[in-house]
Amino acid sequence: DRLAQRAGGQWLRITLTDGDERLALDTAEHVLNLENALARLEQIDARAARVVELRYFAGLSLEQVATTLQLARRTVDRDWSFARAFLKVEFGTPS
Repeated sequence: DRLAQRAGGQWLRITLTDGDERLALDTAEHVLNLENALARLEQIDARAARVVELRYFAGLSLEQVATTLQLARRTVDRDWSFARAFLKVEFGTPS
């Protein structure tokens, strides 16, 4: 049991979804790659990185992200489109 816990135990593999998009984080390598890609995105466009965090990790809709960040919905849409394209290149996620 102790060795099973060290190897991940009862951890569940999850897939973060957004409509037809899928971001599978089933290995530590995928998580680290995503973290690195988000760090690079934050250096280029911190607001777009924040939009990704609120969409994927907080589960907010684009409208809720706009309200939370006190931005126009269109601005959030542009940031989201840019971030998705950036992550597709950096991390290999589908657009």
